Amino acid sequence: MFKLTSVCTAAVALVLAADGVAAWGATGHMLVGNVAQSFLSQNSINVINQLQLLASYGNTLEASVPASSVCNWADQVKYTAGYTWSAPLHFVDTVDNPPVSCSFNYARDCPGGNCVVGAIANYTSRLNCNNNYGQSAQVEALQFLTHFLGDITQPLHACGRDLGGNNIPVVFDGVKTNLHHIWDTEIPEKIMAEDYGNSYTTFANALISKIQNDYASQTASWVACTDLSSNACPSAWAADSNSFDCSTVFNAEATSGDDLGGDYFNNVKSIVDLQLAKAGYRLAMWLNNVLGTCSSGGSSTSAVVSTSAAVSTTTSASTTAAASTTAASTTTPVVITTTKKTTTKQTTTKQTSTKQTTTPSAIPTGLPTAGQPCSVGGQFSCGSANDILICVDTWIVLGTCASGLSCDPASFTCRN
Repeated sequence: MFKLTSVCTAAVALVLAADGVAAWGATGHMLVGNVAQSFLSQNSINVINQLQLLASYGNTLEASVPASSVCNWADQVKYTAGYTWSAPLHFVDTVDNPPVSCSFNYARDCPGGNCVVGAIANYTSRLNCNNNYGQSAQVEALQFLTHFLGDITQPLHACGRDLGGNNIPVVFDGVKTNLHHIWDTEIPEKIMAEDYGNSYTTFANALISKIQNDYASQTASWVACTDLSSNACPSAWAADSNSFDCSTVFNAEATSGDDLGGDYFNNVKSIVDLQLAKAGYRLAMWLNNVLGTCSSGGSSTSAVVSTSAAVSTTTSASTTAAASTTAASTTTPVVITTTKKTTTKQTTTKQTSTKQTTTPSAIPTGLPTAGQPCSVGGQFSCGSANDILICVDTWIVLGTCASGLSCDPASFTCRN
């Protein structure tokens, strides 16, 4: 199950320490919702309204400011006591080596379903009317899905290198930050400022237009998977996003030390547009499929909406915040690998659990071994096997330092 005591213990410490691990940031997630609103089917709109799934958000996925968007709810609640367990569900730390090779393997990268892939499978099941979870559980499921389908399209939320880029310091337009953060926030916001007059509406409308025109030949492939009963579709989406870590994110400029607000920004901005559009369209089509299991009165049916949907510009649905926490059911492991040749091989630290962006306090226990009992939940330590450990009831390995590197007990990262 997702809500395990051990997961909660680690998540509390990491969420309180973290700063900016929300894919796309508030602006990007709001754009995803605004785009999705235009592609919801009339059945989805009717079901959302009649089941009161978006009542707290004006019966729509669309918002005029990020704070009022249902698509940002999951980021808002993960900092509150009742939902800190959900922090690891926003990403998947792949055990690969970008830019040399990129791959996603469900069994390897999402043990126990405790990642964004497993979360999407879980909350899809809970929203599905055939499974009879009830209105409050469906409300929560819709709130999570509107966010997680955005998260899974951000390439660094399907990446294990350097904590999804959080441990890669960069400069963007003269400001020191990290690689993950600029993909979440600075790049989308600069695109909006430079290309769309700093207008959320103009940016969203441009993405909708690109879906209908520039991307029209690609949209069918974005939503080709329609399996509501397993992790197959979110696994494919994670693999798609992960491939951009090799082709785009970790290009030579990314770790060059140059200001990434210039050439790097210009080289990746089209991919950010693509991924935001993909997230919005996919969210709408996924909801059309899931809510196709519901009649307009809310009882279950066996109908499933086709994902080759026609473009529409309608208004959407309804939501109220509710809390219920159960776990994901997961199925067949999916392994998808991409390889890219590069002239300079990067040495990486592979992470298999939770992301952080600040340095935790040191543990005064020397060099523990994975599996040993621990007493200070959420804390980190260098391990006896040149690895980085986190205390979650027992010591669990977050990553092992590559040859030539060693665990730094001051920062719990791998250094020369």
